[in-house]
Amino acid sequence: MTYRITLLLIFSFFCHSGYSQDKYPFTTFPDDPINLKQAVLANGFTVYLCEDHTQPKVFGAVVVKAGGKYDPKDATGMGHYLEHMLFKGTQQMGTTDFEKESEYLEKVYGLYDELGKTTDENERKDIQKKINEVSLKAAEYAIPNEMDRLLSGIGSTGVNAFTTEEMIAYHNTFPPNQMEKWLEMYSHRFTTPVFRLFQPELEIVYEEKNRSMDSFFFALYELYIKQFFKNHPYGQQTIIGETQHLKNPSLTKMYEYYDTYYVANNMALVLCGDFDSESIMPMIEKKFSTLRKGVVPDYPEYPEQEFKGREYIKKRLSPIKIGLVGYRTVPNGHKDRAALQVCNYILTNTGQTGLWDQLILDNEIMYATNIDLTYNDHGANLLIFIPKIIGQPLKKAEKLVLDEVGKLRNGDFDDWLLESAKRSLLKAYEMDFEGLYGKSQYIGQVFVQGSQWSDFTEYLKKLKAVSKMDVLEVANKYYGNNYLVLHSKMGFPKKEKLEKPGFEPAIPQKDAVSEFAKKFEKIPSQKPRANFVDFNKGVQELDINELTHLYITPNPKNDIFTLSLEFGIGNYHLPLLTYASQYLNVLGTQEYDVRQFKLEFDKIGCTYIIESDDDKLSIQLEGYENQLNRALELINDLINNAKPDPEKVKNIVQVELQSRKLEKEPEPVGQALKEYVIYQGNSSFLRRRSRKAVSKLNADSMVDVFKDALTYEVTMHYVGKKKLETVKNVITKSLHINSKNASKSPLIIKKSQYNNSKIYFIENKGALQSQISIYIPGKNYSIDDQPNIDAFNEYFGGGMSSLVFQEIREYRSLAYSAWGWYSVPKIQDNNGHFSGFIGCQADKTLEAIQVMNNLLTKMPSKLERLNTIKNSLIQSAYTNRPHYRNLSSKIDTWKTKGYTDDPSKVKLISYEALTFENIENFYHSNIKGLPIVIGIVGDKSRIDLEKLAKYGEIIYLKDSDVFNN
Repeated sequence: MTYRITLLLIFSFFCHSGYSQDKYPFTTFPDDPINLKQAVLANGFTVYLCEDHTQPKVFGAVVVKAGGKYDPKDATGMGHYLEHMLFKGTQQMGTTDFEKESEYLEKVYGLYDELGKTTDENERKDIQKKINEVSLKAAEYAIPNEMDRLLSGIGSTGVNAFTTEEMIAYHNTFPPNQMEKWLEMYSHRFTTPVFRLFQPELEIVYEEKNRSMDSFFFALYELYIKQFFKNHPYGQQTIIGETQHLKNPSLTKMYEYYDTYYVANNMALVLCGDFDSESIMPMIEKKFSTLRKGVVPDYPEYPEQEFKGREYIKKRLSPIKIGLVGYRTVPNGHKDRAALQVCNYILTNTGQTGLWDQLILDNEIMYATNIDLTYNDHGANLLIFIPKIIGQPLKKAEKLVLDEVGKLRNGDFDDWLLESAKRSLLKAYEMDFEGLYGKSQYIGQVFVQGSQWSDFTEYLKKLKAVSKMDVLEVANKYYGNNYLVLHSKMGFPKKEKLEKPGFEPAIPQKDAVSEFAKKFEKIPSQKPRANFVDFNKGVQELDINELTHLYITPNPKNDIFTLSLEFGIGNYHLPLLTYASQYLNVLGTQEYDVRQFKLEFDKIGCTYIIESDDDKLSIQLEGYENQLNRALELINDLINNAKPDPEKVKNIVQVELQSRKLEKEPEPVGQALKEYVIYQGNSSFLRRRSRKAVSKLNADSMVDVFKDALTYEVTMHYVGKKKLETVKNVITKSLHINSKNASKSPLIIKKSQYNNSKIYFIENKGALQSQISIYIPGKNYSIDDQPNIDAFNEYFGGGMSSLVFQEIREYRSLAYSAWGWYSVPKIQDNNGHFSGFIGCQADKTLEAIQVMNNLLTKMPSKLERLNTIKNSLIQSAYTNRPHYRNLSSKIDTWKTKGYTDDPSKVKLISYEALTFENIENFYHSNIKGLPIVIGIVGDKSRIDLEKLAKYGEIIYLKDSDVFNN
């Protein structure tokens, strides 16, 4: 008997026993850690509701059983491209007159079909020109980004979508009081979608592909997975699509794809957050029952043959030596999946107690980890390994890691590691269940698998029951002598450079409003429920002494504690600390060597991480609350009695030197150039040690500098169920810290000032995309300025409806990633600055800079957007309450900045009184007329440098100017 039938019988009994008859007959699940409710509408549409009242917000998503593996073989990338197009509106939304618009759109669809059949390049250019001409006519009726603006106006954040091999999901977070409007939008967007503004969006997909191709690992992985899955679309098709298919898109096929898979019985709604299920279910049923039902074709089987022994691929595709070993495993839902997950933990885990982790700690190998590919049709476990820099061939490194797999098969591991694996994996699920997004991900995955949530709760029980015999059985079944190996030595993959299209952009004259938008605005909203942070309630604060501060936040969910110790000194003042903090993670104590020490932590289900940045040293603990005392005793032993080990210094040196080899890629060079522009010689990339100095790191010196850092003022953030006095007593008893130096945090690094606009250029001939950063030095910051800064950022470059996104990406298709906003310092009375970024095809660099420059020098005034901005800021003020895991650190940050009350509460008054003049005044005082400094990493042969020089003196740099190597 199904859970639904059972629940209906119980429901009937309650009705006859005097209980309310208004209750909705949800399906629920026994032993469910998140208390999920499920319903299926008459049209087959599935609804999942998970109430979570810890934060005043809701995460909502519509999930479709579609994705890369469903793409037609001659139109790969279709599902992903369709995901983009479903932000363009419908017959009622995103248009001023669909009837007139459709006349031109039909011609566009036909021209694209004609383009796909044409091979002559000159003829293709003529067709593309016609497409552009007709598209411009159609665009006269289009309202770009109307959906985004409407969602922004109700306080939505994180509006986005993603496509995997087997799932397409559309999602965002929104205020609970806007539930009806959100449901209206997300039900309407899938009714009569219109794929308008198709031509410019295609260019955006090109830019997304360019970005992936600038990463060596993308090419490496794509080649490997194609050989791994020789028949299945998992390997034979990519999610983003082949270039030849992107060049020949078919809107006819796209509508066929939509009509096939975007049907109610193949879709689901996932809501997690602050709502009452019974109250919202009638709205959900009313709005989503309108979606059509359809017949979804059965997915064909693509059998994969077992590998014949060790199958081998040899390539030169990476800046460092790297190897992959892949085993065929099992698909989602298979009875062996739980035991395989335990196997993978025994091989490597975050606590560094796995068999491969021991190789790394013993400096036998540079790096080893695994990627568990859990698909619905097949499964795979990929081992990625990196040999030591000097004297270790890939083949030897491969043997080392496979020998450890042999130990797993033979059961040559401690029995307690099995119990630790199960405990840690279950704890990870508990932590994921704390967040709205984490829960939603699991729910969505269950839906696309065709499973029930009860299957997932049973999986957790199976995981808990895995025995050593189960581990040995699956390890021998799947991790045997049949596998696929890839060895890549130093080399660089070929990249296909695409030419900038010559089409004219479609730019509307003003923000029009559709009929749908007018009706949408009339939908009533509930009054928002204020749940601001009270600095004196919810979080307790205690000064253990003058330089030791303790915050306690209650954990309302489970028995997992987190404790963060933040010392007020960082890498800026103690440069060696950046390596010392890494070093402590691979050291043992006088009592335990490093392996034994990590095993002691793992036995009690706890983990620790030691890290540092320019601002502070941080020690983070996580585990079950009944082991807090033991965890503190262990970490105290490490930080006070760490035993220097010269051999472990080699680990640090090897990792640092190898990571610097990856800095030839455009993205890290772009990041270093950005820091150089802002901080010049104070950039973290220039303050770091040279390779030669790194090679001379000393064990005793690193331990000494770490202990020096421990003498600085410390703030402790504890989240758990224990009371303040209890935690204080445990800490003072078990943790011996001698704080005697006042904090030097937060750190404020002086920013560079410029009298004139400049362009810093680093040549990278292999880059498909230019990495463009923009910097404008700012003025003195006060928290009183923050409401106007928020409004400026919302308007200028902080989201999909901002000027930057629309002008650079939406209208002109110049970049996939483009943003720009005003950044503020950590404390008042210091300078803020404007920061922007564009990632675009090299031959679009000049035009992208021109558009950004025009926005910065002559910001357009679109007064009609004021209400959207105001509503967005006001609604977000009610939902910005931090998660309880971050609450105390957030309060500490706010106090440091100068707030005495929740900033959202303080700013709300200003948001409600906001005028467009506030935005313009901020722009004129802090942006307009100031020097604009641009950093570019790219291929200068594809850029008109003479025209580029109009925007400032061009200063050519080399990698060595922005990296201390």
